[in-house]
Amino acid sequence: MTLVTYHLRKRQPGFNSVEELFATMASGLPSQVTARWHELPMAGASPTSLWRNCREAARQTADVHHVTGQVNYVACAMKGPTVLTVLDTGSSFTKSLPNRLGILLLWYWLPSLRSRRIVAISEFTASELRRLLPFARDKIRVVHCPANPRLSFAPRPFCVDQPRVLHIGTKPNKNLERTVQALKGLGCRLTVIGKLNVQQRTTLRESGIPFENHWDLLYDDMVREYERCDLVCFASTYEGFGMPIIEANAVGRPVIAGNVASMPEVAGKAACLVDPFSVESIRAGLVRVMREPDYREHLVHQGLENVKRFAPGSIALQYVRIYEEVLGRRIV
Repeated sequence: MTLVTYHLRKRQPGFNSVEELFATMASGLPSQVTARWHELPMAGASPTSLWRNCREAARQTADVHHVTGQVNYVACAMKGPTVLTVLDTGSSFTKSLPNRLGILLLWYWLPSLRSRRIVAISEFTASELRRLLPFARDKIRVVHCPANPRLSFAPRPFCVDQPRVLHIGTKPNKNLERTVQALKGLGCRLTVIGKLNVQQRTTLRESGIPFENHWDLLYDDMVREYERCDLVCFASTYEGFGMPIIEANAVGRPVIAGNVASMPEVAGKAACLVDPFSVESIRAGLVRVMREPDYREHLVHQGLENVKRFAPGSIALQYVRIYEEVLGRRIV
């Protein structure tokens, strides 16, 4: 029996993507692997939080320690073989120089030296890691995120008169403002997941688009939002993976996605890819999906095929092979 301890960030309302990802993956682990969950005691990145989290992580036992993302720095404190999963690298390239240096040191350089393997969740993220960590290139592996089995095919007639568009996320990279511009005059209803700031709410009200806004949702609530929408618009400008693409695929909803970063890799032929920096391109994608039923059906069919690539058992086995690499022995 091999014990793997999964080190998770302190849980916060509305932030559950990492937890869902690894709970889904662990559901596919073989019986020879025992998963133990360790939630860190402190949120945030203050010196006190970093010190307490590292201290608590160092007290845990395991055959393999697996740092699951967002709290990369705790890998520095591990005693024993360690695997680090990196979800994206966006903050290391976009913040001010002092912040970038701190992030590079504590979230990438030092953890990469301590970890025996570094897992990127897409080939795109792996390519960015190779830029950041040229000295650790040989440690980098790619394992995609698994599709959550709580999402299953739920067909419904497409509402031609007033389709419901689901938009997930309100951070700058989620591209809500351009999406709203693209939706003007198309006769849609819009559901936005994520807390809106004052400017975003004003923009939505001035657009004339009927909308509703939800945040801090439980995962089961998110499943219902996928099921009640007609299409998913995910014209993001940056993603380390792009989970809403395969979530929409699994439920059987056509999805529009950005043609940048990891999204073409994840979507394959199962999304209408658009230029997320062009309102005209996003609008053209929306119009095509709304007005061409054969194309919608094609996207749904391709989506159901695409999601098979991300089966939890397959993803879990890829992680097991990495655990075998760091241990130097077979597990299964």
